[in-house]
Amino acid sequence: MRCVGLILGLLGLLLGCVGQAKADLIYILSDTINGVSGSVDFVKVAGGFEMKVVNTEANTTDAGHAISQIQFTVGGLLGLPTAFAELAGMETTFTGSPTSVDYKPPASAQHWPFSTSGSTVSLLDVGGSIGGQPNHLIVASGSTPNASLTNTHLPSFIGETDFFFADATVPANFTTSDVTSVKLAFGTQPEVPLEQLSPQIGAVPEPTSIFLLGTVVALAVGTCRRTFGL
Repeated sequence: MRCVGLILGLLGLLLGCVGQAKADLIYILSDTINGVSGSVDFVKVAGGFEMKVVNTEANTTDAGHAISQIQFTVGGLLGLPTAFAELAGMETTFTGSPTSVDYKPPASAQHWPFSTSGSTVSLLDVGGSIGGQPNHLIVASGSTPNASLTNTHLPSFIGETDFFFADATVPANFTTSDVTSVKLAFGTQPEVPLEQLSPQIGAVPEPTSIFLLGTVVALAVGTCRRTFGL
């Protein structure tokens, strides 16, 4: 019984720490009516924060299902970003292998102009300040789109696309008070106008925390066996 109490005590202590391990904030969208979905993950980094954008569709079949606008509103402990400092991801023309790119800072050629209005941040590949055919639309990993995308909107970003913002005021742990609204739009019209995403509730333990939990419990069990002959 003493061993059981020791192990349960360790589990309670460590699970309390593990539950608070994740410091980022994830918003998700699943619009089954229009056949679009995506996720946006906010993470603190040196000098500001990173926004990881993923088109989570099974296959982005055409330009109308590619992510073309991003908008979010800051509040709480998060300050308004002062600059769009970096844009990184995998660039593709859907022929051959994608190419890893890292634009510091992004230029008009990447077609994601940054603007703020009050506490709202907008990145509008479509309908923004840059004219001409939109490119660098964001598609799902493994996509095989038709000519509506491949003829006139190349290159595209495929898979996770990372937006980095300079910001002097970033909380150690993001909450839904810090990012109060996140929206995505899809297509070159856009065919699916800006839609509200929902926050993903519940912390996700980091791999190192899970490893530590397993190691400590294994040591406790071993000690019990040696001490009490179990």
